[in-house]
Amino acid sequence: MAQQPSEVDSLDSATGAVLKASPAIPNISQALSDGVTDKRLAVLRGVARTGSISEAARQVGVSYKSAWQAIETLSHLAGIALVEKVVGGAGGGGARLTTAGADFLQASAQWQTLQQAWFKQLGHQPLRLSGAALAGSKGLSLGMQTSMRNQWAVTIERCERNASRARIDCRLSDGQKIWAQITPESQRLLGLVPGLSVVAMCKASAVSIRFKDGTADNCLRGQVRGFDGIDNATHTGAVSVSISSDVCLLGYWFGDDRVEIGDWVAVDVDPMALVIGREMSVI
Repeated sequence: MAQQPSEVDSLDSATGAVLKASPAIPNISQALSDGVTDKRLAVLRGVARTGSISEAARQVGVSYKSAWQAIETLSHLAGIALVEKVVGGAGGGGARLTTAGADFLQASAQWQTLQQAWFKQLGHQPLRLSGAALAGSKGLSLGMQTSMRNQWAVTIERCERNASRARIDCRLSDGQKIWAQITPESQRLLGLVPGLSVVAMCKASAVSIRFKDGTADNCLRGQVRGFDGIDNATHTGAVSVSISSDVCLLGYWFGDDRVEIGDWVAVDVDPMALVIGREMSVI
């Protein structure tokens, strides 16, 4: 069995390019726009405080491997090394932020300040999630436009995990339930636990709509609200369905009959295509 590398060795072998000096111009905005950046930033702050990746991992509550992967990801997104090794000393070496890494943390704090000011201007609390966006639901804005037509607020009820996958069971505001299958690493990085308010997202292609009850256990019930530019849907036509007072999903019609506005339908959501997101916050 290969010997576990020391912290300093790991900085060379496991994250090689991350910790080598680079003349590239930092792309801070790209790194800060990533969906799980909050946990990764916590690792980076831990390195700044402790001078050790292993100690930063312990304080954040992730594995050492997850910690250096977080640093590697942020460095690749930023396009410049954020952490460098420290050789020697009483502790046998460790890690510290590069100048770019320190600037990166400062930029993240400024970004959070701007984000909080924006939410206050809109009359929302910084960590409050409500409704969803492009398909017609209310309140939530992710600060960007994406091809993810469905975005809505849910509360996590239960988390189950094995070595290769995690199941995240969520509840909508009207009591209907839905679940997502993600990786255990994503669950750890996002800090997903029961009781947490998060955002569920999926493309319209992940939503199947029909008259009969869905065949999957990820089935919601709703009322047809409209169509994409046509009076009623034909096979595989795009249909907008009101699930509750603040959630409206867009999907594709797979029934044999024509459907009209006001019809009650079953809405199947592919759990492997369901994305879970959290609002960024300073930890």
